[in-house]
Amino acid sequence: LIEYSQITDSFFVVGDKPIVPDTLYIEKEILCYQMVMIHLSPFIHNYSFKPLEESEYEALFNLIQLVMPGYFRPKTPLMGQYFGIYDGQKLVSAAGMRIHLNHYTEVSSIVTDPEYRSRGYAAALTAHCAQIILNESKIPFLHVLTTNDTAISMYERLGFQKRRLMTFWLIKKR
Repeated sequence: LIEYSQITDSFFVVGDKPIVPDTLYIEKEILCYQMVMIHLSPFIHNYSFKPLEESEYEALFNLIQLVMPGYFRPKTPLMGQYFGIYDGQKLVSAAGMRIHLNHYTEVSSIVTDPEYRSRGYAAALTAHCAQIILNESKIPFLHVLTTNDTAISMYERLGFQKRRLMTFWLIKKR
């Protein structure tokens, strides 16, 4: 942990509660479900969305900070591919694919501006990302806060199932 803290001021550890040295502290414990897609349920929508380009990464970062502050860094989009829905020039919803493992790919950072919720944007983007992953013969997975009942319900309607409970520990420098 000490070596990792030399390259960043804060980071997450997944799993059992870590023992941290005096130079670090645990700021937050975050309980999430890891969900995996068993099948993609049909999802019909008429939204148009596009792959986000590097020039749009700042808007993506700002949207994610509005909805989920602290979970995303400015260079995170470089780890995968993200898609967005716009209202005029404003990015109002986004999702992407970030962690790529042998047989799995993560659907990541599924967010919608609070003023634009309940329109199906997140479901459409999640389904789009999941279909891309399935087309690569991989299994989509994601993480969701155990307290986010609305998102959990939407993911289950799309064909995701809870796989396991996971704990993320936010570690920071003193």
